[in-house]
Amino acid sequence: MKFFNIHIERSERINLQNIDKNRCKYGYLLIFACFFIYMSSMAAKGIFAAEQKYIADLWLNGQNRLASMANTFYFVPYGLIQIVLFFIMKKINIFKYVIITVPIAAVSTILIGTATNIYQIWIYFGLSGLFQGAIYCGCNYALTQNLPTKLCTTANMVMNTAYALGTVLAYSICALSLSFNQEGLWRLPYFIIGGMFLLSVLVFALVLNKAKRFKHINEMMDAKILLEEKKKDANVDKPLISIDTKSKTIIFYTLLLLITFLVTSLYYSVMNYVTTLLVGIYKLPDNISIYVSIIAPIAIFLGPMMTISSCEKDKNFIRQGVIFLSILLPIPILLYFLYNVNIIIALILVLAFVVLANGIKAICISIIAFKMKNQLNTAAFSAITNAVASIAAGVAPTVIGAIIDASGWQTAYLTIFIVALVTLIITFIVNVCVTNSNKKLQ
Repeated sequence: MKFFNIHIERSERINLQNIDKNRCKYGYLLIFACFFIYMSSMAAKGIFAAEQKYIADLWLNGQNRLASMANTFYFVPYGLIQIVLFFIMKKINIFKYVIITVPIAAVSTILIGTATNIYQIWIYFGLSGLFQGAIYCGCNYALTQNLPTKLCTTANMVMNTAYALGTVLAYSICALSLSFNQEGLWRLPYFIIGGMFLLSVLVFALVLNKAKRFKHINEMMDAKILLEEKKKDANVDKPLISIDTKSKTIIFYTLLLLITFLVTSLYYSVMNYVTTLLVGIYKLPDNISIYVSIIAPIAIFLGPMMTISSCEKDKNFIRQGVIFLSILLPIPILLYFLYNVNIIIALILVLAFVVLANGIKAICISIIAFKMKNQLNTAAFSAITNAVASIAAGVAPTVIGAIIDASGWQTAYLTIFIVALVTLIITFIVNVCVTNSNKKLQ
Protein backbone atom coordinates (compact mmCIF):
# COMPACT_ATOMS: atom_id res chain seq x y z
CA MET A 1 0.00 0.00 0.00
CA LYS A 2 2.85 2.35 0.88
CA PHE A 3 4.43 1.58 -2.50
CA PHE A 4 1.24 2.61 -4.33
CA ASN A 5 0.96 5.85 -2.31
CA ILE A 6 4.55 6.76 -3.16
CA HIS A 7 3.88 5.94 -6.81
CA ILE A 8 0.74 8.12 -6.86
CA GLU A 9 2.55 11.04 -5.19
CA ARG A 10 5.38 10.75 -7.70
CA SER A 11 2.94 10.65 -10.62
CA GLU A 12 1.14 13.75 -9.30
CA ARG A 13 4.45 15.56 -8.90
CA ILE A 14 5.50 14.69 -12.46
CA ASN A 15 2.08 15.76 -13.74
CA LEU A 16 2.36 19.12 -11.94
CA GLN A 17 5.83 19.62 -13.38
CA ASN A 18 4.51 18.96 -16.90
CA ILE A 19 1.62 21.37 -16.37
CA ASP A 20 4.02 24.01 -15.05
CA LYS A 21 6.32 23.46 -18.04
CA ASN A 22 3.44 23.88 -20.51
CA ARG A 23 2.01 26.99 -18.83
CA CYS A 24 5.45 28.60 -18.84
CA LYS A 25 6.00 27.66 -22.50
CA TYR A 26 2.80 29.38 -23.57
CA GLY A 27 3.58 32.19 -21.15
CA TYR A 28 6.85 32.89 -22.96
CA LEU A 29 5.07 32.70 -26.32
CA LEU A 30 2.52 35.23 -25.07
CA ILE A 31 5.31 37.54 -23.90
CA PHE A 32 6.84 37.33 -27.39
CA ALA A 33 3.50 37.96 -29.13
CA CYS A 34 2.80 41.03 -26.98
CA PHE A 35 6.36 42.24 -27.47
CA PHE A 36 6.12 41.78 -31.25
CA ILE A 37 2.89 43.74 -31.73
CA TYR A 38 3.94 46.51 -29.32
CA MET A 39 7.42 46.77 -30.84
CA SER A 40 5.87 46.97 -34.32
CA SER A 41 3.60 49.81 -33.20
CA MET A 42 6.56 51.66 -31.68
CA ALA A 43 8.54 51.20 -34.89
CA ALA A 44 5.61 52.55 -36.91
CA LYS A 45 5.44 55.57 -34.60
CA GLY A 46 9.20 56.10 -34.63
CA ILE A 47 9.61 56.50 -38.39
CA PHE A 48 8.40 60.09 -38.46
CA ALA A 49 10.55 61.09 -35.47
CA ALA A 50 13.58 59.73 -37.34
CA GLU A 51 12.67 61.58 -40.55
CA GLN A 52 11.15 64.72 -39.01
CA LYS A 53 14.12 66.98 -39.84
CA TYR A 54 14.25 65.60 -43.39
CA ILE A 55 10.50 66.21 -43.90
CA ALA A 56 10.77 69.70 -42.38
CA ASP A 57 13.53 70.59 -44.86
CA LEU A 58 11.75 68.88 -47.78
CA TRP A 59 8.35 70.55 -47.46
CA LEU A 60 8.42 73.17 -44.67
CA ASN A 61 11.64 75.18 -45.05
CA GLY A 62 12.99 73.65 -41.83
CA GLN A 63 10.13 74.72 -39.54
CA ASN A 64 10.25 72.37 -36.51
CA ARG A 65 6.87 73.42 -35.14
CA LEU A 66 4.90 72.53 -38.27
CA ALA A 67 6.72 69.24 -38.73
CA SER A 68 6.21 68.31 -35.09
CA MET A 69 2.46 68.88 -35.46
CA ALA A 70 2.36 65.38 -36.99
CA ASN A 71 3.25 64.04 -33.54
CA THR A 72 0.32 65.96 -32.08
CA PHE A 73 -2.04 64.52 -34.69
CA TYR A 74 -0.78 61.04 -33.76
CA PHE A 75 -0.62 61.24 -29.99
CA VAL A 76 -3.81 63.17 -29.24
CA PRO A 77 -6.17 60.63 -30.93
CA TYR A 78 -3.99 57.83 -29.54
CA GLY A 79 -4.44 59.24 -26.06
CA LEU A 80 -8.10 60.24 -26.35
CA ILE A 81 -9.25 56.82 -27.57
CA GLN A 82 -7.59 55.27 -24.52
CA ILE A 83 -9.53 57.62 -22.24
CA VAL A 84 -12.70 56.35 -23.93
CA LEU A 85 -11.50 52.76 -23.48
CA PHE A 86 -10.90 53.43 -19.77
CA PHE A 87 -14.61 54.11 -19.30
CA ILE A 88 -15.97 51.32 -21.53
CA MET A 89 -13.38 48.63 -20.75
CA LYS A 90 -15.83 46.44 -18.83
CA LYS A 91 -18.33 46.55 -21.71
CA ILE A 92 -16.06 45.40 -24.54
CA ASN A 93 -13.76 42.49 -25.34
CA ILE A 94 -10.42 44.30 -25.44
CA PHE A 95 -8.72 41.45 -27.30
CA LYS A 96 -11.25 41.46 -30.16
CA TYR A 97 -10.98 45.26 -30.29
CA VAL A 98 -7.19 44.99 -30.74
CA ILE A 99 -7.46 42.35 -33.46
CA ILE A 100 -10.04 44.40 -35.42
CA THR A 101 -8.53 47.90 -35.12
CA VAL A 102 -4.77 47.38 -35.29
CA PRO A 103 -4.75 46.21 -38.96
CA ILE A 104 -6.30 49.60 -39.83
CA ALA A 105 -3.40 51.30 -38.01
CA ALA A 106 -0.93 49.18 -39.99
CA VAL A 107 -2.54 50.12 -43.31
CA SER A 108 -2.51 53.81 -42.27
CA THR A 109 1.22 53.49 -41.62
CA ILE A 110 1.73 52.13 -45.14
CA LEU A 111 -0.34 55.01 -46.56
CA ILE A 112 2.01 57.59 -44.98
CA GLY A 113 4.58 56.32 -47.48
CA THR A 114 2.32 57.53 -50.31
CA ALA A 115 1.87 61.09 -48.93
CA THR A 116 2.72 64.07 -51.13
CA ASN A 117 2.48 66.82 -48.49
CA ILE A 118 2.62 67.31 -44.73
CA TYR A 119 -1.15 67.51 -44.41
CA GLN A 120 -1.61 63.97 -45.71
CA ILE A 121 0.98 62.79 -43.18
CA TRP A 122 -1.01 64.50 -40.42
CA ILE A 123 -4.18 62.63 -41.50
CA TYR A 124 -2.62 59.17 -41.93
CA PHE A 125 -0.51 59.51 -38.78
CA GLY A 126 -3.61 60.57 -36.86
CA LEU A 127 -5.55 57.51 -38.10
CA SER A 128 -2.63 55.27 -37.16
CA GLY A 129 -2.62 56.71 -33.64
CA LEU A 130 -6.38 56.37 -33.29
CA PHE A 131 -6.40 52.67 -34.17
CA GLN A 132 -3.27 51.80 -32.18
CA GLY A 133 -4.88 53.01 -28.97
CA ALA A 134 -5.72 49.59 -27.52
CA ILE A 135 -2.38 47.86 -28.12
CA TYR A 136 -0.64 48.74 -24.87
CA CYS A 137 -3.58 48.18 -22.53
CA GLY A 138 -4.53 45.01 -24.43
CA CYS A 139 -1.01 43.61 -24.08
CA ASN A 140 -0.74 44.50 -20.40
CA TYR A 141 -4.13 42.94 -19.71
CA ALA A 142 -3.23 39.80 -21.65
CA LEU A 143 0.00 39.43 -19.67
CA THR A 144 -1.33 40.19 -16.17
CA GLN A 145 -4.36 37.92 -16.67
CA ASN A 146 -2.79 34.96 -18.47
CA LEU A 147 0.80 34.70 -17.24
CA PRO A 148 2.18 32.71 -14.31
CA THR A 149 3.14 35.24 -11.62
CA LYS A 150 6.76 34.11 -11.76
CA LEU A 151 6.98 35.34 -15.38
CA CYS A 152 5.57 38.82 -14.69
CA THR A 153 8.95 40.45 -14.03
CA THR A 154 10.32 38.92 -17.23
CA ALA A 155 7.28 40.17 -19.14
CA ASN A 156 7.72 43.65 -17.69
CA MET A 157 11.36 43.80 -18.75
CA VAL A 158 10.69 42.44 -22.24
CA MET A 159 7.79 44.82 -22.86
CA ASN A 160 9.95 47.74 -21.79
CA THR A 161 12.53 46.83 -24.44
CA ALA A 162 9.85 46.95 -27.15
CA TYR A 163 9.89 50.73 -27.40
CA ALA A 164 13.68 50.88 -27.62
CA LEU A 165 14.00 48.07 -30.16
CA GLY A 166 11.09 49.38 -32.22
CA THR A 167 12.67 52.82 -32.30
CA VAL A 168 16.08 51.35 -33.20
CA LEU A 169 14.47 49.41 -36.04
CA ALA A 170 12.71 52.53 -37.33
CA TYR A 171 15.80 54.73 -37.05
CA SER A 172 18.03 52.10 -38.68
CA ILE A 173 15.76 51.59 -41.69
CA CYS A 174 15.32 55.36 -42.05
CA ALA A 175 19.06 56.00 -41.83
CA LEU A 176 19.74 53.33 -44.44
CA SER A 177 17.05 54.71 -46.76
CA LEU A 178 18.27 58.31 -46.49
CA SER A 179 21.93 57.32 -46.90
CA PHE A 180 21.36 56.56 -50.60
CA ASN A 181 20.33 60.20 -51.23
CA GLN A 182 17.66 59.02 -53.66
CA GLU A 183 14.45 61.00 -53.95
CA GLY A 184 11.48 59.14 -52.48
CA LEU A 185 13.43 56.54 -50.48
CA TRP A 186 12.22 58.20 -47.27
CA ARG A 187 8.91 56.39 -48.02
CA LEU A 188 10.40 52.88 -47.87
CA PRO A 189 10.40 52.49 -44.03
CA TYR A 190 6.63 52.99 -43.94
CA PHE A 191 6.07 50.09 -46.35
CA ILE A 192 8.48 47.71 -44.58
CA ILE A 193 7.36 48.41 -41.02
CA GLY A 194 3.69 48.63 -41.99
CA GLY A 195 3.89 45.10 -43.40
CA MET A 196 5.59 43.82 -40.25
CA PHE A 197 2.89 45.52 -38.20
CA LEU A 198 0.18 43.54 -40.04
CA LEU A 199 2.02 40.28 -39.39
CA SER A 200 2.32 41.03 -35.67
CA VAL A 201 -1.48 41.21 -35.29
CA LEU A 202 -1.84 37.69 -36.70
CA VAL A 203 0.81 36.33 -34.31
CA PHE A 204 -0.85 38.04 -31.33
CA ALA A 205 -4.28 36.59 -32.17
CA LEU A 206 -3.00 33.01 -32.60
CA VAL A 207 -0.82 32.93 -29.46
CA LEU A 208 -3.37 34.62 -27.19
CA ASN A 209 -5.98 32.03 -28.13
CA LYS A 210 -3.64 29.27 -26.91
CA ALA A 211 -2.35 31.05 -23.79
CA LYS A 212 -5.84 31.87 -22.46
CA ARG A 213 -6.46 28.15 -21.90
CA PHE A 214 -4.00 28.21 -18.98
CA LYS A 215 -5.62 31.13 -17.11
CA HIS A 216 -7.37 29.03 -14.43
CA ILE A 217 -4.38 26.70 -14.05
CA ASN A 218 -2.16 29.74 -13.46
CA GLU A 219 -4.53 31.08 -10.81
CA MET A 220 -4.58 27.76 -8.90
CA MET A 221 -0.82 27.17 -9.04
CA ASP A 222 0.03 30.79 -8.18
CA ALA A 223 -2.33 30.67 -5.19
CA LYS A 224 -0.54 27.56 -3.96
CA ILE A 225 2.87 29.22 -4.33
CA LEU A 226 1.66 32.37 -2.53
CA LEU A 227 0.36 30.27 0.37
CA GLU A 228 3.81 28.72 0.80
CA GLU A 229 5.49 32.15 0.66
CA LYS A 230 3.12 33.61 3.28
CA LYS A 231 4.24 30.93 5.72
CA LYS A 232 7.71 32.52 5.55
CA ASP A 233 6.58 36.16 5.33
CA ALA A 234 3.03 37.16 6.26
CA ASN A 235 3.43 40.55 4.53
CA VAL A 236 4.67 39.16 1.22
CA ASP A 237 1.54 40.30 -0.65
CA LYS A 238 0.84 43.47 1.36
CA PRO A 239 0.31 46.37 -1.09
CA LEU A 240 2.26 49.63 -0.85
CA ILE A 241 -0.89 51.63 -1.61
CA SER A 242 -4.43 50.78 -0.57
CA ILE A 243 -7.17 51.92 -2.97
CA ASP A 244 -10.10 50.15 -1.30
CA THR A 245 -12.37 53.24 -1.27
CA LYS A 246 -13.61 55.57 -4.00
CA SER A 247 -11.83 58.60 -2.52
CA LYS A 248 -8.51 56.75 -2.32
CA THR A 249 -8.92 55.58 -5.91
CA ILE A 250 -9.58 59.13 -7.13
CA ILE A 251 -6.55 60.50 -5.26
CA PHE A 252 -4.37 57.64 -6.54
CA TYR A 253 -5.29 58.19 -10.19
CA THR A 254 -5.15 62.00 -9.98
CA LEU A 255 -1.61 62.07 -8.59
CA LEU A 256 -0.38 59.21 -10.76
CA LEU A 257 -1.71 60.77 -13.97
CA LEU A 258 -0.24 64.17 -13.10
CA ILE A 259 3.20 62.65 -12.50
CA THR A 260 2.88 60.49 -15.62
CA PHE A 261 2.10 63.56 -17.73
CA LEU A 262 5.07 65.49 -16.36
CA VAL A 263 7.58 62.63 -16.65
CA THR A 264 6.49 61.78 -20.19
CA SER A 265 6.73 65.46 -21.16
CA LEU A 266 10.30 65.50 -19.87
CA TYR A 267 11.22 62.40 -21.83
CA TYR A 268 9.82 63.44 -25.21
CA SER A 269 10.97 67.05 -24.87
CA VAL A 270 14.55 65.79 -25.10
CA MET A 271 14.19 62.51 -27.03
CA ASN A 272 12.36 63.98 -30.04
CA TYR A 273 15.05 66.60 -30.62
CA VAL A 274 18.19 64.45 -30.62
CA THR A 275 18.38 64.49 -34.43
CA THR A 276 17.46 68.21 -34.58
CA LEU A 277 20.22 69.05 -32.08
CA LEU A 278 22.83 67.12 -34.06
CA VAL A 279 21.82 68.68 -37.39
CA GLY A 280 21.03 72.19 -36.16
CA ILE A 281 23.96 72.71 -33.78
CA TYR A 282 26.65 70.31 -35.01
CA LYS A 283 25.72 70.41 -38.74
CA LEU A 284 25.74 66.64 -39.23
CA PRO A 285 24.11 65.41 -42.47
CA ASP A 286 20.58 64.00 -42.02
CA ASN A 287 21.53 60.37 -42.59
CA ILE A 288 24.59 60.55 -40.29
CA SER A 289 22.61 62.30 -37.55
CA ILE A 290 20.00 59.53 -37.69
CA TYR A 291 22.73 56.89 -37.32
CA VAL A 292 24.07 58.75 -34.27
CA SER A 293 20.50 59.15 -32.98
CA ILE A 294 20.14 55.35 -32.96
CA ILE A 295 22.38 55.37 -29.88
CA ALA A 296 19.57 57.03 -27.91
CA PRO A 297 16.90 54.32 -28.35
CA ILE A 298 19.52 51.60 -27.85
CA ALA A 299 20.46 53.20 -24.54
CA ILE A 300 17.00 54.11 -23.25
CA PHE A 301 15.92 50.55 -22.52
CA LEU A 302 18.50 50.62 -19.71
CA GLY A 303 16.20 52.99 -17.81
CA PRO A 304 13.31 50.52 -17.38
CA MET A 305 15.79 47.72 -16.65
CA MET A 306 17.22 49.79 -13.79
CA THR A 307 13.84 50.80 -12.34
CA ILE A 308 12.33 47.30 -12.68
CA SER A 309 15.37 45.84 -10.93
CA SER A 310 15.34 48.48 -8.19
CA CYS A 311 11.58 48.05 -7.64
CA GLU A 312 12.09 44.29 -7.23
CA LYS A 313 14.51 44.99 -4.38
CA ASP A 314 12.53 47.89 -2.90
CA LYS A 315 8.73 47.50 -2.88
CA ASN A 316 8.32 51.26 -2.49
CA PHE A 317 8.23 52.21 -6.18
CA ILE A 318 7.39 55.83 -5.24
CA ARG A 319 10.67 56.16 -3.35
CA GLN A 320 12.50 54.78 -6.38
CA GLY A 321 10.84 57.47 -8.49
CA VAL A 322 12.15 60.14 -6.12
CA ILE A 323 15.67 58.70 -6.30
CA PHE A 324 15.76 58.58 -10.10
CA LEU A 325 14.23 62.06 -10.44
CA SER A 326 16.88 63.44 -8.09
CA ILE A 327 19.61 62.02 -10.32
CA LEU A 328 17.91 63.41 -13.45
CA LEU A 329 17.34 66.95 -12.14
CA PRO A 330 20.83 68.50 -12.68
CA ILE A 331 21.13 67.32 -16.30
CA PRO A 332 19.01 70.07 -17.97
CA ILE A 333 21.12 72.71 -16.20
CA LEU A 334 24.29 71.06 -17.52
CA LEU A 335 22.75 71.02 -21.01
CA TYR A 336 21.86 74.71 -20.61
CA PHE A 337 25.57 75.52 -20.41
CA LEU A 338 27.12 72.69 -22.45
CA TYR A 339 24.69 71.70 -25.23
CA ASN A 340 26.78 73.47 -27.94
CA VAL A 341 30.27 73.01 -26.50
CA ASN A 342 31.10 69.49 -27.67
CA ILE A 343 29.07 66.83 -29.50
CA ILE A 344 30.28 64.02 -27.22
CA ILE A 345 29.39 65.92 -24.03
CA ALA A 346 25.99 66.87 -25.46
CA LEU A 347 25.23 63.26 -26.46
CA ILE A 348 26.26 61.87 -23.07
CA LEU A 349 24.05 64.35 -21.22
CA VAL A 350 21.08 63.80 -23.55
CA LEU A 351 21.43 60.01 -23.30
CA ALA A 352 21.68 60.13 -19.51
CA PHE A 353 18.53 62.25 -19.37
CA VAL A 354 16.40 60.06 -21.65
CA VAL A 355 17.59 56.85 -19.97
CA LEU A 356 16.56 58.14 -16.53
CA ALA A 357 13.31 59.69 -17.77
CA ASN A 358 12.32 56.50 -19.57
CA GLY A 359 13.01 54.48 -16.42
CA ILE A 360 10.77 56.76 -14.34
CA LYS A 361 8.09 56.62 -17.05
CA ALA A 362 8.21 52.82 -16.83
CA ILE A 363 7.37 53.02 -13.11
CA CYS A 364 4.26 55.07 -13.88
CA ILE A 365 2.78 53.09 -16.76
CA SER A 366 4.25 49.61 -16.42
CA ILE A 367 5.74 48.64 -13.07
CA ILE A 368 2.72 49.81 -11.05
CA ALA A 369 0.38 47.79 -13.31
CA PHE A 370 2.25 44.56 -12.54
CA LYS A 371 2.83 45.36 -8.85
CA MET A 372 -0.84 46.20 -8.26
CA LYS A 373 -2.46 43.73 -10.68
CA ASN A 374 -4.62 42.24 -7.91
CA GLN A 375 -6.01 45.68 -6.98
CA LEU A 376 -6.51 47.14 -10.45
CA ASN A 377 -8.19 46.38 -13.73
CA THR A 378 -4.86 46.45 -15.54
CA ALA A 379 -6.46 47.06 -18.94
CA ALA A 380 -8.25 50.18 -17.69
CA PHE A 381 -5.17 51.30 -15.72
CA SER A 382 -2.88 50.87 -18.74
CA ALA A 383 -5.38 52.65 -21.00
CA ILE A 384 -5.65 55.78 -18.87
CA THR A 385 -1.95 56.06 -17.94
CA ASN A 386 -0.85 55.44 -21.50
CA ALA A 387 -3.47 57.92 -22.71
CA VAL A 388 -2.08 60.67 -20.50
CA ALA A 389 1.47 59.74 -21.49
CA SER A 390 0.48 59.86 -25.15
CA ILE A 391 -1.12 63.29 -24.85
CA ALA A 392 2.05 64.53 -23.15
CA ALA A 393 4.12 62.95 -25.93
CA GLY A 394 2.08 64.84 -28.51
CA VAL A 395 1.98 68.20 -26.75
CA ALA A 396 5.44 68.48 -25.15
CA PRO A 397 7.59 68.20 -28.33
CA THR A 398 5.41 70.79 -30.07
CA VAL A 399 5.79 73.21 -27.14
CA ILE A 400 9.54 72.63 -26.93
CA GLY A 401 9.85 72.99 -30.71
CA ALA A 402 8.09 76.35 -30.53
CA ILE A 403 10.41 77.44 -27.68
CA ILE A 404 13.50 76.39 -29.66
CA ASP A 405 12.29 78.28 -32.75
CA ALA A 406 11.36 81.40 -30.76
CA SER A 407 13.94 81.61 -27.96
CA GLY A 408 16.64 79.00 -28.56
CA TRP A 409 17.92 75.83 -26.94
CA GLN A 410 18.90 77.37 -23.60
CA THR A 411 15.35 78.52 -22.88
CA ALA A 412 14.11 75.04 -23.80
CA TYR A 413 16.49 73.34 -21.35
CA LEU A 414 15.61 75.83 -18.61
CA THR A 415 11.93 74.99 -19.12
CA ILE A 416 12.72 71.27 -18.90
CA PHE A 417 14.60 71.85 -15.63
CA ILE A 418 11.62 73.66 -14.08
CA VAL A 419 9.25 70.83 -15.08
CA ALA A 420 11.67 68.26 -13.64
CA LEU A 421 11.89 70.18 -10.35
CA VAL A 422 8.10 70.39 -10.03
CA THR A 423 7.81 66.65 -10.75
CA LEU A 424 10.39 65.81 -8.08
CA ILE A 425 8.65 67.97 -5.46
CA ILE A 426 5.25 66.36 -6.12
CA THR A 427 6.68 62.81 -6.05
CA PHE A 428 8.63 63.51 -2.86
CA ILE A 429 5.48 64.78 -1.09
CA VAL A 430 3.50 61.72 -2.25
CA ASN A 431 6.22 59.39 -0.96
CA VAL A 432 6.27 61.10 2.46
CA CYS A 433 2.47 60.84 2.75
CA VAL A 434 2.36 57.14 1.74
CA THR A 435 5.26 56.23 4.05
CA ASN A 436 3.68 57.99 7.05
CA SER A 437 0.29 56.42 6.31
CA ASN A 438 1.78 52.91 6.22
CA LYS A 439 3.63 53.51 9.50
CA LYS A 440 0.36 54.42 11.22
CA LEU A 441 -1.24 51.17 10.01
CA GLN A 442 1.56 49.01 11.42
